[in-house]
Amino acid sequence: MTDEKKEDSSPVAIGVDLSHWKMKDIHRWQDCAGRGDFLAMNEIMAGVVTSWPYTYDPAEIDSYGELKPAEWAGVAMEVGNAVAESFQIPQIADQQKRISKQRR
Repeated sequence: MTDEKKEDSSPVAIGVDLSHWKMKDIHRWQDCAGRGDFLAMNEIMAGVVTSWPYTYDPAEIDSYGELKPAEWAGVAMEVGNAVAESFQIPQIADQQKRISKQRR
């Protein structure tokens, strides 16, 4: 029997607000993510992450350096998901959700 700690894999609530973003902001995010420029991504995330369950302030750039790698990746993934969702036209997104539920 090993003495390994199991990480809690339950979803973490992370709030992201891209309502002020334009295409140039999306281009910058995509560029930084594509280059793996974590420091630039921290700066961007500090401007759009509104809430998270960690003890650090998500609006402070230095907070991202205090996260564990898996936590940081989860936050970056949520920002990426929000970027993808920003391209959804509401009526089409609702229709896609209904179709997805029907297939289950």
